[in-house]
Amino acid sequence: MILPTSAITTALLLAPLVASNPTPPQRQAHVVPIRQQKRGFNASPDTPFNAAAAQAERNKISNRYANLASKKRGLGSEGKREFKVEAIEPFDIQSLKKRASSGENSLQDQSDAVGTPAQQTVIDFDTGSADLLVPTENCSGCGTPLFNTAQSSTFQASSTPFQIQYGDGSQAAGTLASDTVAVAGQTVQNQVFAAITQESGDFSSGGIFAGLMGMGFPSLAESKATPFFFNLAQANALTSNLFSFFLARGDKTGSELCIGCTDSSKYTGNVNFYPLDASATQGVQVYWSIAASGITVNGQAATQGLSCVMDTGTTGVYVPTAFAQAIYSAIPGATPAPGQPDGTYAYPCGQAVPEIAFVFGGQSYAMDATDFNLGPLDQTGTLCMGAIMGIDQGVNFATVGDAFLKNWYSVYDAGGNRVGLAKSNQSSEYLSESAAPSPSDTPIHPAVSHAELRGLEGPPIHRVSEDVLLCIFHDVVHPPPSGQHLARLGLVCKHWREIVESASTLWTYITALDGLSHVRNALSHTGQAPLDIVYPRGARCKADAFLLLVKDRIQYWRTVDISVSDADVLSDLQTSKMPLLETLRILIPYYHPRNTSVIDIFGEPSVPSRLTELEIKCLCMTIPLWLANLTSLSLEAVGHVTMEDLLRVLQSSNNLKVLKLEQLFTLNPNKAVPHITHLPSLLSLELWLPVETIHYLLSGLRTNTLSSLRLTCDMVDSTPPRDNLLSNQITHFMPTIHELVSRAALVEFDFYSTGVYSLDLGDLNFNFEVQQIQNQYGFARDVFEWLAEHLGPNFRAMPARLEFDDVEPHIEHLELYGAFPKPRVVEVTLYAFDVPEVPPISVLQYLSSPRQSDPSVWPFPHLERINYYRRGLWNSYLVEMLKGRYGDEHIQHAKLQPPQPLKEIRIYAGSTSYPTGPDMKFLKEVQDLAVGTRIFWKDELLTFE
Repeated sequence: MILPTSAITTALLLAPLVASNPTPPQRQAHVVPIRQQKRGFNASPDTPFNAAAAQAERNKISNRYANLASKKRGLGSEGKREFKVEAIEPFDIQSLKKRASSGENSLQDQSDAVGTPAQQTVIDFDTGSADLLVPTENCSGCGTPLFNTAQSSTFQASSTPFQIQYGDGSQAAGTLASDTVAVAGQTVQNQVFAAITQESGDFSSGGIFAGLMGMGFPSLAESKATPFFFNLAQANALTSNLFSFFLARGDKTGSELCIGCTDSSKYTGNVNFYPLDASATQGVQVYWSIAASGITVNGQAATQGLSCVMDTGTTGVYVPTAFAQAIYSAIPGATPAPGQPDGTYAYPCGQAVPEIAFVFGGQSYAMDATDFNLGPLDQTGTLCMGAIMGIDQGVNFATVGDAFLKNWYSVYDAGGNRVGLAKSNQSSEYLSESAAPSPSDTPIHPAVSHAELRGLEGPPIHRVSEDVLLCIFHDVVHPPPSGQHLARLGLVCKHWREIVESASTLWTYITALDGLSHVRNALSHTGQAPLDIVYPRGARCKADAFLLLVKDRIQYWRTVDISVSDADVLSDLQTSKMPLLETLRILIPYYHPRNTSVIDIFGEPSVPSRLTELEIKCLCMTIPLWLANLTSLSLEAVGHVTMEDLLRVLQSSNNLKVLKLEQLFTLNPNKAVPHITHLPSLLSLELWLPVETIHYLLSGLRTNTLSSLRLTCDMVDSTPPRDNLLSNQITHFMPTIHELVSRAALVEFDFYSTGVYSLDLGDLNFNFEVQQIQNQYGFARDVFEWLAEHLGPNFRAMPARLEFDDVEPHIEHLELYGAFPKPRVVEVTLYAFDVPEVPPISVLQYLSSPRQSDPSVWPFPHLERINYYRRGLWNSYLVEMLKGRYGDEHIQHAKLQPPQPLKEIRIYAGSTSYPTGPDMKFLKEVQDLAVGTRIFWKDELLTFE
């Protein structure tokens, strides 16, 4: 019970007091500032997941909640151990603080005012247990500080043994004892506790805790002693017979335990109370448990009902294994966590988590995505551990730990037999009054001067006028604040909240990443302002639920940016009117059989006259005949688009600046008539089409403003590459190509294992898909010769870079580039990641000796730099190349002019299958062979003695 993975600490004062009356002179309430120390497995989403600590907590959960039906301690011959305390309205400690400031009352921290002498120890407050464990001076394996029993005159020992043991052998053992115990000014005399003399395993593993104070019900106590809090409640010592927790997120300070009170400064809205549920323990109240009707994912029910224990001594959330499986099935890419116990799951670290919520009394209580992420499983950062884990207790039973409770302020009311929840105020994570912009460093709206700001009354944050704040939010904050962020901005102070909530134009960025509740709240503030509707991949709610929610405001849509996997959710767009629409993006990541039906995005009466940007991917659609005045058009893998429809839109869009057409298989140039299409404003053109289709489009395209051209040609054997690469029919386009080439400083040739040859000359890019070509090397030769012939002297004069990605080029291919003195090759990059069995060894072998020609010459004699993404299996080839090219062996070729010395060799790590650290012996050998060359390891210049 002791391994608190999210450890909440304070000083537990054990002192010898003589007074025998446990009842204080008046009811009291105290705030205990507590410190969070991550000794468990969720320090932050950026900290690697601690598998050992997670397994330890799993052992604890298995032991703590095993055989729930047997948790009927105190029944039968011992009598039913029920404790009735007075039900008192929850007391807000903030009201006492306000009275104190006006002189009506005083609130003092009395944590150091108990006993003589006072002995301090550090403990964990745990709602999932009910015993008080205090390590004593002779304890083996215990944390410090230790309680010295001999120095307390009121300490009373006993011979009653006490032991807690887990299934893995971890245990805490000692004897029961009693003494005076006080926490933050609240005192109980003769409090029974376990004087611990031995800890092992999970109990003694690292951390800052010496002991543990269980805040659970007496029926849960292994010692059968009345817990500290219930002693206070029965003695009428508390203003309200409850306590409450605020858990700060991450490693931040600010967590607190409020004994006898709540603290309204730590939550927003109202506290909603739910009756305790003892169904899992046959009617005996053992845990602080409440009934949930189920768990939802993006508002959709994922599980049946279950009884939930609120456990501040636990990090994760533990549910039945079938429930965990159902939850993770809704997270794209989620999988059983490799190397972890059954019931644990991981998901891609970059994947946005849907909204996962417990439903209590019909109200949803969501986990925060930050708390759901327990960190990456390993150093690759590919998979992250999810906070919800499966473990079966024989009934529908859940242990709800800090991963949930950080997002919700929790109140434990013994008098009312209930648990309360309110939205935790984590605003300090984003803004605080101390961090608010001051007049001196706030961007000033032109209509407001510094002098005017200084003249405003009120505290500094109030001196920032509404105009200035709105200017900051509109013009400085990028990307635009979403509804969730605006709600948090409103927590800074009342002044900010009033401004934010009254400015409808601030709430117009509606994103599904916020979750449905924040979207609903944002829409309530927008009024008639134009809206930007965004449903990105990894959204926290289902697309149909999101679109249904925002559909009522469709007449105000200005931007629609939707990424979905199923086109069916777009059916409403076919008939809806969007008169304000300016930008439409619909992106489907891949073809799907359900996405083959043709969608008419706009019916004729509803075409938005303001639409200027259109981007569609992987969708069968018709382009409206009357679509015009576009400034940007991007169509990728869009079915049912004809050449006639496309040309009609282009010819009516004189202001088009960006045109991108990729994999449009329904464009048929054979049936199209010759065309002349003027695009006087076109700046960027990107085409990925069969070469015949590219020829047809370019043949009629007229523009003299192009600043970027990217052509990807799907080549086939029937295409004559040399004469028909860029057809003679498009000679009018060559001046534009020459202009782009003249701006380039370097020509780059890239070769990929996927069968793509790429040529980059600044803003001019050619890609050739050659998988269907049998003689790829002959094709490459024809391409090179065409380029050398048609791109003019600028192409031949500029230096060249060669890059080989997971491909070993044929020697004839290398000869092609080695035979030309211009363009001169100055840099070679060698990758071998995806296909380790085919590294580009031939490149290193080619460089190691003179070419067999007449006369003989060194290949790439102007080579200056090698970028080498190493693998241990082919380091020797680099060494042999350096020996042959720059070592003693080149003396035998003394009749040749030696090659130009290398300036740099940059060596990088290979895949995770190979060691990623530097092999200093290998690097030193490289340095010795390449005299005068700078050797880099992962961009760090190496120096050797």
